[in-house]
Amino acid sequence: MRKVVNIAVIAPGDPAEFFDLLWEGVWSATFELSSLGVQVEAFKTGGHDIDAQKRILANLLESRYSAIAIIPSHASALNTLIDRHTRRGTRVITFNADAPKSLRYSYVGADAKQGGALAGELLAKLMSGQGKLASFPGLMDTQHLADRYDGLCEEIRRSAPGVKQIACHWGLDDLDRAADDLLARHPGINGVYVGCSRVFHVAAALERANLQIPCVGFNNTDAVRPYLQRGWVSALVDESTYQQGYIALQRAYEATLSTAPPASRWVRIPSAVILKSNAADSIPGESLNEAFELLIRQRTSKLRSYQEQLEDANAKLLRLAETDALTGLSNRRKFEEIMDMQLKRRRGGSHLSLLMVDLDAFKAYNDSYGHHVGDEVLRMVGRILENCARATDFCARLGGDEFCVLLPDTGRDTAIEMKSRILDSVRQASIAPQTLNLQFRLSVGVATIPQDASTAEDLIVAADRAMYAEKRKLRERVEAHACAAT
Repeated sequence: MRKVVNIAVIAPGDPAEFFDLLWEGVWSATFELSSLGVQVEAFKTGGHDIDAQKRILANLLESRYSAIAIIPSHASALNTLIDRHTRRGTRVITFNADAPKSLRYSYVGADAKQGGALAGELLAKLMSGQGKLASFPGLMDTQHLADRYDGLCEEIRRSAPGVKQIACHWGLDDLDRAADDLLARHPGINGVYVGCSRVFHVAAALERANLQIPCVGFNNTDAVRPYLQRGWVSALVDESTYQQGYIALQRAYEATLSTAPPASRWVRIPSAVILKSNAADSIPGESLNEAFELLIRQRTSKLRSYQEQLEDANAKLLRLAETDALTGLSNRRKFEEIMDMQLKRRRGGSHLSLLMVDLDAFKAYNDSYGHHVGDEVLRMVGRILENCARATDFCARLGGDEFCVLLPDTGRDTAIEMKSRILDSVRQASIAPQTLNLQFRLSVGVATIPQDASTAEDLIVAADRAMYAEKRKLRERVEAHACAAT
């Protein structure tokens, strides 16, 4: 007879428009695991009721559960109870990055800070890098919302210093009235950030004020979707709540099968972006990533098979999150991760070189030939870098017309040879918009550890300076040639 595995799931049931998706994920996973003897008992609270969660966890000490999955509101208040369950042999899984100081087995959720940074990127683009931003971050004593807001602020400071945050409303109560009041008191607002799931309250205020400005919020719920489709919400960062519920239960079951610590404590669920153009394709209760759903639903009775499929799905989603959509190169976040890894593995006097690559006068391509030609130029630069790079090198698009090539275990002389190879390839390349042959130029700066820098930040700064020095030389040559011609 198959052994019964009892798992308790503690999470809010209200507001239903958000938490229904999480529970649907839990019940889908329950159905998938029922053939393995998994039984689930749900303990729902009204909202993030920390006292109710405490009572439930305390009462469960009198019962025997193999595992507990819990979405805590104020993680530090539950640490002691989580630790008591862990010490008596119950594996505890938390959602998001809550309860970091407890003895939980692992946690499942989106990277809140990365989600906030993604919202910042969207707003920076929609606001054209300048303007007045009003924010509704939610409760800052909830770690997940605080991390989102930190990610937003850091990204705005980094990529859009022209965007100024002029007002914030903290909290969740009376959000409709607060949004009406804030919009009335601060005329000239041309961007809105909503860090909690109640973005529809702010969207309703924008609609009442007939103020259709960039508005970015979180989560894909029935309540917010009509505002997205009508254009009062510009974009949503969806942290895939359904997937979180599904994978949290799978992780809880996995924890009951092994006494060893997990290979990775954090099961990261990548966020998705929903724009007005694809809002109609979003269906409540279904994951936004069909490939992911197909893989996790095609599991067999063997956990090993499930784990292989899940790892493959996570790898695919991770590649999407780390890839620049236009060029296919890695993006800035992946570059920073690889740079950090290379510095940690660097030993003794080994070298690490960096090429910073920038298109000269890129704006002219867009202005003269249109953005589709500018995009093709960027794609061609990406192809050239990949063709010139060795198998051990790492190419990335950092944003706009800025690229880089990281050269592990490579000294300055070899890096300069790589620079020459890239420039030679550029001289031979051209694209033909309509009947014109368009040629383009790159400026490439070279910097090397340990000659030019000792840290990642210093290496980037040194390569940047070298690249801008190349730009100045080119400009001086052009000016000198122009003077000689006259």
